Amino acid sequence: MMRVAARAPGKLMLMGEYAVTEPGHPGLVAAVDRYLYCRVTSGKTFSASFGNTPSVAADGWGRLVDRLTQEPDLKLASRVLSLLDRYFRELHCVPWPFRLATTSELRAPSGEKYGLGSSAAVTAAMVAAILKWALPRSPRPQEIFKLASLAHFSTQPRGSLADVAASVFGGLMYYQRVDPEWMNQAGSSHSLVELITRPWPGLGVQTLDARRAPPWLVGWTGRAASTPALLDRAAQFRARHPDVFNRFLIQSDAAVGAFVQALQTDDGPQLIAAVRKNRQALAEFSNRAQLDIETPMMTSALDMAEEWGGAGKSSGAGGGDIIVAWMPGSQHSRLGQTWNRRGIEVLPLNLDTVGVVLSDTDDFA
Repeated sequence: MMRVAARAPGKLMLMGEYAVTEPGHPGLVAAVDRYLYCRVTSGKTFSASFGNTPSVAADGWGRLVDRLTQEPDLKLASRVLSLLDRYFRELHCVPWPFRLATTSELRAPSGEKYGLGSSAAVTAAMVAAILKWALPRSPRPQEIFKLASLAHFSTQPRGSLADVAASVFGGLMYYQRVDPEWMNQAGSSHSLVELITRPWPGLGVQTLDARRAPPWLVGWTGRAASTPALLDRAAQFRARHPDVFNRFLIQSDAAVGAFVQALQTDDGPQLIAAVRKNRQALAEFSNRAQLDIETPMMTSALDMAEEWGGAGKSSGAGGGDIIVAWMPGSQHSRLGQTWNRRGIEVLPLNLDTVGVVLSDTDDFA
């Protein structure tokens, strides 16, 4: 039996949320060692299943694409296959029949998403696995990233695509998004083959040396949040109050810059101060825009981190999901134990340094 497997890491947004959705404004994102797996095996027809969803089957590649397009709960998967269908047509390539299945470590046992970028990870893993299956060569990282970004952008146009970059490239990165107006036009004015090879205006992906970074403490609130809904509300506020939003951008950029400098100079107190500045900027923006980025549970947990000499903040769009903190010395474990007692699950996450990985055997060692 022919087999291809892909593993893509989740992400943890560290700094620069909301600001990173604007071109030219940076964020820090890390790939983490919780994974989304996509397996493609040979079959007599084409079929695809995602987690616990029923399998969708068809007797041809094009018909599988059509079938997925008709499934409202599989919008992202259908966009991935539609984009790949276009790409394969440009390459004069038709995939052999396959059975595709995904499994995820990015959900809790209850089925709730942790907020670690599961949609970006499944996009990256699907693109990588199907490219490897269909092409007579191994896909290139930039090829995977750009195709996954185009598919993801078509469903979440306000997102920065930092989560896609983390899933594909791995590591800790300083990230700036591609110009979204260019993205809106590029898909119709250029072939996909051309888009894969040409530079993307505004895009910046710089891997940082994380060997001296202090350990983080990651907590899951147990409450899922809707990133697209929060980004939509933020964009509406930005349109009404550009002066307030521009002030937030300046504050966020300064905090991100201070965090990077602290990493480079191994300056723990400066890193703590940068996290506090970013949290404060987010809090002021949230209050003005009425976004509720920090829930009461999150605020209590993050205030505790500051009272004990560290700092923490929401990760991602907020409103639930994930918080992250950096603590001095023994306070790290003390804070984690207290969070657990108060209903915030501490997730043992480490940095993933390799990004998406392909295998013929499911062995990703």
